[in-house]
Amino acid sequence: SLIIDTQLTGGVAPNSIMFRGTRPAPTTVKFQFASATSTSGPWDATAFKAWNPSTNSCDSNSYYPGTGSAEPNQPIEIKALCHLNHRYIRYKAILETTDTSFTPQIDDIILNYAK
Repeated sequence: SLIIDTQLTGGVAPNSIMFRGTRPAPTTVKFQFASATSTSGPWDATAFKAWNPSTNSCDSNSYYPGTGSAEPNQPIEIKALCHLNHRYIRYKAILETTDTSFTPQIDDIILNYAK
């Protein structure tokens, strides 16, 4: 995504993400987040993370939701600890399929966060 500026200098606590679109059965939709106190990031591949319940930490090898796929119109909890008090946020949507006849489609992303 482009850089999302929450406009709050003290940063935010991300709560959830949701997408509008379609997800055919043989496809998967997953998300990762990067956050920073500056527009310059860091925004490299290791900055995009998700909560890993196995290690109780945030890492770049984990995704939201933790297992399976995100479903359209269903909010996915974001572990705020991974991105707490950062003003700038980016997300990465990972779309996968086991059958190239089917493709998930994301029409809109809704990101919820609190001060």
